[in-house]
Amino acid sequence: MSHITLSVFVTAQKVIQHGSDPVERARMIAEIQAVGAKKVFLETWRGGGWVEADLLREVKEAFEAEGVETATGIMPVRGRDPLLEGTDDWDSHKTLGGNSRWGADICYSRPWSREEIERALKIGASVFDEYIIDDALCTQCTCTHCREQRGDRTWNEYRRDLLLEVSRDSLVGAAREVNPNIKMILKFPQWYERLADFGYDTARQPGDFDATWIGTETRDPDTPDYGYTPQYEAFFNVRWHDDAEPNLEGAWFDYIECDPTIYVEQAFQSVLGGVKNLTLFCYTDTLFRGNGYMLAALRDSMPRLEAIADAIDDVEPTGVVAVRPHHAPSAADGYIFDALGMIGMPLVPRADWPEETPGALLVTDHVASDPGLTAHVGAVVDAGGTVFITASALAQSDDNEELKRLAGFDGDGWAQPITWAAREFRIGNQSVSVAEAVPFRFDLRAGSARVLAEAGGVAHARAEWTAVVTKREHPSGGAVVVLNVNGVSASDYRMDENLNVPAVLELQNLPTAILNVVQSEVAKSLGGGFAGPSRVAHYPFSNDVLVVENFRDEQVSLEILGDALAADASDEFGSAHVGEKNGRRVVTLQERSVAMFKK
Repeated sequence: MSHITLSVFVTAQKVIQHGSDPVERARMIAEIQAVGAKKVFLETWRGGGWVEADLLREVKEAFEAEGVETATGIMPVRGRDPLLEGTDDWDSHKTLGGNSRWGADICYSRPWSREEIERALKIGASVFDEYIIDDALCTQCTCTHCREQRGDRTWNEYRRDLLLEVSRDSLVGAAREVNPNIKMILKFPQWYERLADFGYDTARQPGDFDATWIGTETRDPDTPDYGYTPQYEAFFNVRWHDDAEPNLEGAWFDYIECDPTIYVEQAFQSVLGGVKNLTLFCYTDTLFRGNGYMLAALRDSMPRLEAIADAIDDVEPTGVVAVRPHHAPSAADGYIFDALGMIGMPLVPRADWPEETPGALLVTDHVASDPGLTAHVGAVVDAGGTVFITASALAQSDDNEELKRLAGFDGDGWAQPITWAAREFRIGNQSVSVAEAVPFRFDLRAGSARVLAEAGGVAHARAEWTAVVTKREHPSGGAVVVLNVNGVSASDYRMDENLNVPAVLELQNLPTAILNVVQSEVAKSLGGGFAGPSRVAHYPFSNDVLVVENFRDEQVSLEILGDALAADASDEFGSAHVGEKNGRRVVTLQERSVAMFKK
């Protein structure tokens, strides 16, 4: 039986507030134990706020006396220093800052910034045998001195080189100078599309640490403050990092902008991602005191989380292989994986091309410049498989005549960037209208491909019908399906959200009839699937376990396509029912629920 382990992160400020007083300290320990946590991270430093070594030892010993394992951590943010606001000063004030638009990340080109971080690492390492680096090991600073040190490198290259050096010397190196056997953990944030832009190096950094953890704090997907982040992002993030890194160990989520349902959904996506170590951020009154409704919801969900963790232990997800290389830039497909997962395309995230030719492959503009792209697409088609290509990937490959031929956009076909919106849709002779126009960013005109669905609107200053889904079938039995969908681009990022999903991923708002066309092609490529509305995700695994999660605030019935579910299939949790509706086999799920089936 697989067991999920919980740990709790206590910020430096909370260590001081609750750890200094014996009564408060005892209450903190009891409340953390009450949620079933067996481990606590007692932070050394955050935003310039220190915990002295003597207090760290005192709190550490108190936890360990009650059987709770301890570790430490750091959140490398500079905090809000009024002396720093509006300045780009180097000599007068030895601060950690710079001129970052975010206002919290540290300028690592300043020697005293490195000295401050090294001091924190050495203090923590002198007390603990494990140290985690929270997800702010990044920088957006463009001050005079960063510009000088950057030289002729891009900001992306400079920041990755800089933060790799910081990791090796000022973090791991400083800690091991004091404690040679300390375990060092790097936590990557959930905003995977922006990591390289601000200094994270997923290819090189993990090798310098003993383990990595992944952020799965997707929070409320319908509010802008932390991005319009679909819940599926957490699953994709964990699975991608698991493929990209040798030492993934755990996931981490918080309560910010969460209700109990959203909070628990983060846990389910983390476990579906394949991790069993979950860190709860953080020990606060909001989460632990009062009625504790979010933690109560998590406790109620633990039997289902444990059942899923046990069922998928050491097995791999199956579905459409999605290749997103390390540091891959995107033109218009930023975070497109999250949206595709939310319309029922089960993805198998990869950082490199698979050694074996997959039966279903997703091509986004992250791989449009890959010199081997056409060969990989051709191999899948020749083997009788299906390739799904986004409009942006096709537009970025306008001079790749062989790829366009495989996709059925040869001859007079094209994929052109253009902003427009549609209220009318057609699938064959069926017409569908929507009250609120759905925006598009591409005009698709098929050559030899068959148009499966199209949308009507004003493009090129005139009324147009533009392809939304096309299919080019080949004599081998293989096919290429082009999808007129997109994620976000650089122009979508706002001053108040320049890390995670900055705009609603409109793919989720396509009419259900259009989504059903896409879902049908996915099911054909995989041998089975489901047709239904958006915001219902499917997670098939190699041992014939299938998990379905309904993120909608209403009951939903999904048509069963192919052999996705047997006639006698039953949900392990009792929240879904397999039956018939209007002569079709369907599975009905309760609102905001998780179902698990074993074939």
